[in-house]
Amino acid sequence: RRAVQVYDYEYDLVLNPDYNTKSHTQWYLFRVGNTRKGPSYRFNILNMQKPTSVYNDGMRPLRYSVANASIHGIGWARCGDNIAYYQNGVRRKDKGNSNYYTLTFTVTFDHDDDLVYFSHCYPYCYTDLQNDLRELEKDPNVCRRFRRRKLCETLAGNACD
Repeated sequence: RRAVQVYDYEYDLVLNPDYNTKSHTQWYLFRVGNTRKGPSYRFNILNMQKPTSVYNDGMRPLRYSVANASIHGIGWARCGDNIAYYQNGVRRKDKGNSNYYTLTFTVTFDHDDDLVYFSHCYPYCYTDLQNDLRELEKDPNVCRRFRRRKLCETLAGNACD
């Protein structure tokens, strides 16, 4: 929803709430462009809502670099240093006495002018689902126990099967 540069290589991010929730914010997927190789960037996601997080137990964000994918064939990989998840001083409007939480981490980019995506978990998109279902349909051992039918269409007009 909003990214604010607070220092040369530090950004505060306010995310849109998760879909189909009452304004929960725990999942994220965002991209960074016009990167610079070398300096350490810090990202602070300011409006997380859970009081605890697996980030404090060693989980790390995921990163996908378009340059690394095209040059080295590297896809999504865990990244980040100086990872912390903590309660901040920002009060929630929807819950009187509770505060938001911040997820903060630093990363160093491998390439100048790269396009890099960050995510809470490995993205699994509609195209991935359709490809997996097609593979199941092709398998002679599975297709005897597997039937695929269109149930409806999504708001975007995609088959929901």
